[in-house]
Amino acid sequence: MSSFLNFLVTHAELHFMFSAQCCFMDCQLYQFHYINEKKTWTEAQQYCREKHTDLVTVTNMKDMKRLINISAGDQREAWIGLFSEPEVNRTWFWSLPGMKFNESETKWNDGEPSDNETENCGYLIETPKWGDVSCSTTRYFLCYNGRPGRKLRVTAERITQT
Repeated sequence: MSSFLNFLVTHAELHFMFSAQCCFMDCQLYQFHYINEKKTWTEAQQYCREKHTDLVTVTNMKDMKRLINISAGDQREAWIGLFSEPEVNRTWFWSLPGMKFNESETKWNDGEPSDNETENCGYLIETPKWGDVSCSTTRYFLCYNGRPGRKLRVTAERITQT
């Protein structure tokens, strides 16, 4: 199975990659797209929702490291689907509805989040860390394409020659 996933990753386009969460040989494929166009966080979210699913949701550090490793050399700091609402006592949320933000799976850069009430949107830094800045800043961004109903079943079959 790992060679199959490696095949998918190594044959992906430069701005496109696959990730998979696997359990008992069932894999849920996710597509991540690095968009080489600068937009504000809200514009990036709207773009991702129109053309994909949403801004990237990083559910664990393994996903974040994959995003960095796969797009290494081309990726610059990029918006992810992380935001906070100033009125909600600096609580962070994922843009994708229904995805819970897990504080234990974060890796903020030193001094982040800055607790500045005007810095309410999260971005991925080239090292696998996060930062927060004003949502009106323009940055490149990462979109997520997920279709929860579609699964890939990987099976192994031994073929013998006679």
